Amino acid sequence: LTKARGASGVVSPASLLGDQMSKALRVWLYAEHEVCDVAYYAAEARLFERVDQTCVTFVAKPGARTNHAPRVTLYNRERVSQAVRLSPADWEAVQADGFVLPVQFGLELLHLRAKWKGLPRFHDLENQGGDGLWAGRELDETNHAAFVGRSGKHPFIKGRMVARFGMAEEPKQFVRRDGPKVPKSVAFHRIVWRDVSRPNQKRRLQATVIPPGWVAGNSLHVAYYRDGDLERLHAL
Repeated sequence: LTKARGASGVVSPASLLGDQMSKALRVWLYAEHEVCDVAYYAAEARLFERVDQTCVTFVAKPGARTNHAPRVTLYNRERVSQAVRLSPADWEAVQADGFVLPVQFGLELLHLRAKWKGLPRFHDLENQGGDGLWAGRELDETNHAAFVGRSGKHPFIKGRMVARFGMAEEPKQFVRRDGPKVPKSVAFHRIVWRDVSRPNQKRRLQATVIPPGWVAGNSLHVAYYRDGDLERLHAL
């Protein structure tokens, strides 16, 4: 939508620069535009009312490919800026990894790429045949009040209800019979972990095992072994 000699400025959640779901968008963005400037803002900077969230801004011009690293600026909780210069080798690593720019976890990760390049990835665990690992999400929580009730076959849980190796709150709501179809993963014991804490929190990963029959909202990640092996699940 930007004119040939124009420029676009975008404000976005920081995940756009690094998550799996945004890869196609990032590839298109860098291939069809010149991205000139990227800035990252820590959640503690509290740029928005009533919410603290990591965010990024970037400026792009259409009609040319991004052939070199854009300017990158990091802002801390006091909104003090730090300019970061990416070397040609750093930029090559960014392109090779689907244009992932790890501003949330530290650009130092780019220097470690050569050390873990030959190691298996989480995705490889999911490709071990019919008894391998499955990982994903279950039910969309958007407007969940429309499909939950006080009784039903499947208890419904959300991220805030999960504690470290246990439940902070037992489920009191159920997916109604006329609600969305529950996924087949519900038939298994599963590991669930919260998707709400910040990367810099000491206990970022809060996970537990839930029994068959329970359904997880999409504020929880879910993983289980397709063969139902509880020993492997507990080891994981």
